[in-house]
Amino acid sequence: MGYDNPQDNVQAAEDYYASHADVRDVTGNEVNSVFASSLSPEAIPSLTKLPRESRDVRGKPKSLNSVIIVDDTDSMDEILSWLISNGLESIAVKALNAVKNHDFQVLFGFINDIRAYCDNPLQIGQFEAGFGQMMQQLRSFKRQGNGGGNGFEGYSIAYHFAAKHTEADAFTKRGEKGLFICIGDDACTNFTQYERELVYGKNNLNSIRGTLSESEITNMASQKYVCYQIIVPGYAYFHHGDYVLRQWRRLLGNHAIFLGIPEDLRRYDVDELMKYDRPKRLMKSLPDLITTLFLMRDGLSKTQAISQIEDFENRRSVILALKDHEEYMDYTVRNHSVPKSIETF
Repeated sequence: MGYDNPQDNVQAAEDYYASHADVRDVTGNEVNSVFASSLSPEAIPSLTKLPRESRDVRGKPKSLNSVIIVDDTDSMDEILSWLISNGLESIAVKALNAVKNHDFQVLFGFINDIRAYCDNPLQIGQFEAGFGQMMQQLRSFKRQGNGGGNGFEGYSIAYHFAAKHTEADAFTKRGEKGLFICIGDDACTNFTQYERELVYGKNNLNSIRGTLSESEITNMASQKYVCYQIIVPGYAYFHHGDYVLRQWRRLLGNHAIFLGIPEDLRRYDVDELMKYDRPKRLMKSLPDLITTLFLMRDGLSKTQAISQIEDFENRRSVILALKDHEEYMDYTVRNHSVPKSIETF
């Protein structure tokens, strides 16, 4: 866990990108080159220590756990290049400096398709508050690519990890849910017992038997996190976006956020549409969308959070994305009681 002062992230980000021009300037076609060439045992759930923990420390008594998991299949080149070149800076600098009421800690992860011959579909970092640690954990991930073209990705694994393999003082001590954001362009599917044994190995929770449905898993995660699925304009989005949106709305209601305008799904064929700049323009608003969710989790209303977006086009995109979202985020755990043995700072 990292506990850097978020205000230090401004200089840390400037220094890092000044000496890593390859990262700042990376494009979708080159994005694999800035990630690790092999899988790190520390990032693989079956090989590393679990659970991942977000804890209070002296001087930072209100830790708040936030998890951001990104689809790393082949259709997500533009998203991953955005994340590594400037998205992480926006989150570590803009979002963490904007919040006032909590000490946010962010865990990043990559998710792939376990049913497309990917034996290690989930890579995870640690809960961190410093830009340097976040960048280090991101670059330690291997971009695995691929994806099955089967109408779904392994997002349910990411939700299951958050539900069953993270622990946080915000939840245990204060009865507050963390913030979970999964970014992808496709639908999800169930998570079988065999797949859980493959993903977690010795860390598998044997108390849960059989196949877990998508709704069971998202409901588990929603008990500990305010969960969001941000649906972005990758190839799967343009191939069957109507189905993708319907499924996620069924699972998460208005927390399934469609970062786009529905007409785009019908105006062009996929290859023609991807030649236009709308996907890239929509990516430009993604940092402000994530910052808005951080601010709402910190206690601001939707209107207050969106009003802090300076760029007009980005503000418009976020307004459209959150048009069905409630004005205030509900992050209180119902019927919560604090264990007597817990130490407070």
